[in-house]
Amino acid sequence: MASTFKKQGNSTDYSVVTVPDTHRMSKNSLTIAWWGICSAMFWLVVSATQAMTFGTKNAIIGLVLSVVVGAEAELTQLPRYH
Repeated sequence: MASTFKKQGNSTDYSVVTVPDTHRMSKNSLTIAWWGICSAMFWLVVSATQAMTFGTKNAIIGLVLSVVVGAEAELTQLPRYH
């Protein structure tokens, strides 16, 4: 199976062959991507829980306020580290 290549134009169909090491993500990039997905899923769970507990309108207001406060905290702390 690994010896059969399905070509589509100039690309190889990697669903039927092993992906070469040169085309793979590094461990660092893969870790960062994995944590990005975990972070996004965490906020989906938090949003759904807030919506069920406090109502959709209040959950949206709370999430927007948390983004604004987080951004403001980041912007006020950033000049200290330059």
